[in-house]
Amino acid sequence: MTAIEKRNLPAEPIVVADDDPAQLEEISDYLRRRGHDVVEARDGFSALAAIKKYQPRIALIDVNMPNWDGVRVAEVASSFGNYILDVADSPLHARDREPAGTDTTAEVDGERA
Repeated sequence: MTAIEKRNLPAEPIVVADDDPAQLEEISDYLRRRGHDVVEARDGFSALAAIKKYQPRIALIDVNMPNWDGVRVAEVASSFGNYILDVADSPLHARDREPAGTDTTAEVDGERA
């Protein structure tokens, strides 16, 4: 990697969230080999906590994860001042699939989101 390429890397880590261990490892390894720091999350709640803690410029979030899907994580993360441009993979949103009575709130750092 050239000095110019290193200079253009974001200072913040990239948050990668996926409940599939093989996918998470593949994406994280790819980014690390290119000089990025990576914070991994295996479900929606831990993705949200990582986004709040590290304030990344980039978050790669799987849509279908336990404990909130990527769409819900992106919606809440935007309230932290993060700008999530797009989450792709499924036309369905979590609230369209949740059974009645499902708790759709998360606790991040002791606060309900």
